[in-house]
Formats: sequence, structure tokens, C-alpha cells
Amino acid sequence: MVHIGLTTRAPELVDRYRLAGAWRAETLAKQWQRVADAHPDREAVVAPDGRLSYADLSLASDRIAVGLLDQGLVPGDRVIVQSANSVGTVSAWYGLLKAGLVPVCTLPAHRHHEIEAIARRAGAAAHLVQEQPRFDVHTFAEELAAAVPTLRVRLTLGAGRGTAGTRIEDLAGTGDPEAARARVESIQAAQSPDDIAVLQLSGGTTGTPKLIPRLHHEYWYNAERYAKVLGWDVDARVAHLLPIIHNAGIVCALHAPHSVGATAILLPPDPKVVLPAVAKEHVTDLIVGTPMAAMSVPLLEHGEHLKRVILSGSKPPTACSRHSRLPGCGLDSSTAWPRACSPSPHSTHPVRRAGTPWESRSANWTPL
Repeated sequence: MVHIGLTTRAPELVDRYRLAGAWRAETLAKQWQRVADAHPDREAVVAPDGRLSYADLSLASDRIAVGLLDQGLVPGDRVIVQSANSVGTVSAWYGLLKAGLVPVCTLPAHRHHEIEAIARRAGAAAHLVQEQPRFDVHTFAEELAAAVPTLRVRLTLGAGRGTAGTRIEDLAGTGDPEAARARVESIQAAQSPDDIAVLQLSGGTTGTPKLIPRLHHEYWYNAERYAKVLGWDVDARVAHLLPIIHNAGIVCALHAPHSVGATAILLPPDPKVVLPAVAKEHVTDLIVGTPMAAMSVPLLEHGEHLKRVILSGSKPPTACSRHSRLPGCGLDSSTAWPRACSPSPHSTHPVRRAGTPWESRSANWTPL
């Protein structure tokens, strides 16, 4: 598929990564499915609304993919995803990818100003919204559809029966498993790893957020490399407190653990929920935003299974860095964007650039 305005990488760079086995000739959905097939009984995702094994998530996302296409969407259509940390969000995410659709990542807190501009720029065909307290997402979605002519399908998570739109929960629970798997495989066979898999957002510091294309091969490699640098394997249980539908969330907290058959645990940024959940779910790695760094101190001191707290976005405060020296604990400064950053002097695992080549800038850096 040709994407007008997309600046492609130099052929010699692509060849280098492919020859190294870093960028595979497979889509994101195919690479995820290979992991799911290898670890069917292991937990894939845990969230406030439930938990799913890899086998359960595979089936749910297959059915969702077929259901989305039955709604009239076609591979290549862009879908605004405006949902929170939940099992339903993860099921919908992989369903979109399996259907050959392009998720356009937004935040639950975005409103008309951001979503309308993003939907117009992306030419979005559908809008996925999740129930929110104290905000009428259904009226919002209806008004947005009236304002953006390309929006023709409304999808919901957490909505009651009879609500306008198609419920993701209904799609996930219906359909013949074998027929759904066969249809997904047929769709994926027609996709190219060089195509846009996801449209992520910039920080939006210069106005409405800008769209950033992530391609199938480099996006999955970004996550694989992140997991490898942190030494994750199938026993890792990675908890994430920030919105998952964000570049850092998808790369670090969803695709990265899933690239090795580990468990993604999605939690709200509420200490009353996080503190007991870290113990109950045997969390080994906790990803938080730097403003929530203070929450990590008691966790590092008392978390029985917790090995590492990762502060996403900037270097850790000095007060928290001191706690990284506790026996068996590490505190990392992390970024999911494929750009260089200086490793924290207190970091157990120096952060490396993932997704694009890097140069050896210090003894802690390892070139591809």
C-alpha cells in the first residue's frame, strides 16, 4: 500500500535491519500471534475488568477483527481509539491490527478540539469510545460523527445494551473460532510489514497532537528490543499506570511483555488500587510517569516480587534514585520514543535507543 506523504527509510537501512533479523517480513499481528500460539495458557493481560490468557485473547481478537470488517470497515481504514486501561481495550487493539485496520491513538481525556482535528487529519472511518465517569461519551461521539464526514462506524466499550454503536464485547463473544482464525490469516496474508500499522501522537506541545506513523516491522522490533534490554522473559509481570493507548504504553507495557510471552497488567494511577495490586499480582516491573515517582518508594521497599520501577519520560528524582540502591531493586529512566537518551547513573539497565540505529556514545551503549 502506498501512503502519500510518508517518508520511507533508505533501502540500505532497511536491508541492514532485515539482514540482522531485527525487522521481520511479518506484520505486528502475525508476530503477536506466533507468541500467543507458543504460550496459550499463560496470562496475557490483567486489568480492572478481568484477565485473559493468550489463547483467550487470541480468540477474542480474532472475533473482533471479523466483526469489525462485518461492520463495513476495510483493511487500511483508520480507527480513532479513545479507551482506557482495560482488557477490552487490549482485545480491541489486537482485533484492529488483525483486521488490517490502523489504530489512531488518542487519550480518554481528549475532547472535541483534539479528536476532531485528529480524525480529520487521519481521515478516520470509525471511533472507539469507552464509558467514562462524569462525561457523556455517546453524545460526544455522535457530535463528532456529525462534524467529520469520514466517520461512519461507532464502536463502544463498557456501554449498556441498546446504546448506539457496536459493542466490542459483543464482537468478542460471537463467531466460529476456526472461521474467524481463517479469515484473519487471509487478511494478514495481504498485508505488508512495510505498511503503517499504527498512527501514534506527538506530545501536542505545539497545538493539536501530530500523527506519527509506526510501521509493522520497526514497531514490533522497538518492543522486542525494549524487553531484551530489561531482561524480560515469560515470567515477567509488567504493570503500567499511564494510559495504555499511547506510544510509551503500547511499546513498553503491551507489545514488549507480549513479545516474550509475559503478562501485561494495566492499572489506574490510584495508590489505593496500585499498592495491593502489585503484591496480589506478583508484579516484577512497574512503569509509572515521573510525577507518580513518589508512589514507587514504598513499593521498592516492600514489594516482595518487584524488581524494578521504570519512570517513563524523564530522569528519576534524586530522592527516588536513592531507593534504587536497595538490594534486588532497580529504578530506570525510560523513554519509548526511538531517540537517544543518557542512561541514569542509578539505572540497573541503561536505556538504549530502539527502532532506529544508534551509535556507541559511551561504554554503556551497544550498537546493533
